[in-house]
Amino acid sequence: MAIFAVLTTYDNREERDRVRPSHRAFLQEQLDRGALISGGPFADDSGALLLFEAESEEALQEIVDQDPYTQNEGCLGSLTIREWNRVFNRG
Repeated sequence: MAIFAVLTTYDNREERDRVRPSHRAFLQEQLDRGALISGGPFADDSGALLLFEAESEEALQEIVDQDPYTQNEGCLGSLTIREWNRVFNRG
């Protein structure tokens, strides 16, 4: 399993706020099933960072494609997926 960072920026904040409850419910499902490691918005509310564990970038893309933010045009300004190598870990 690989770890991926998903970096997003927001576009239309009104649309984002409308979709946010379903987006967060989706992420909670991903957390419960073990795909989402951690995530949340940046302090300046410009976007978010999500850390996922997946077999491949393609497998993660299938998950990301189901996110309500991805499915509702105007929520996201950009979305970038980067594989990440964990070197340090607390605990």
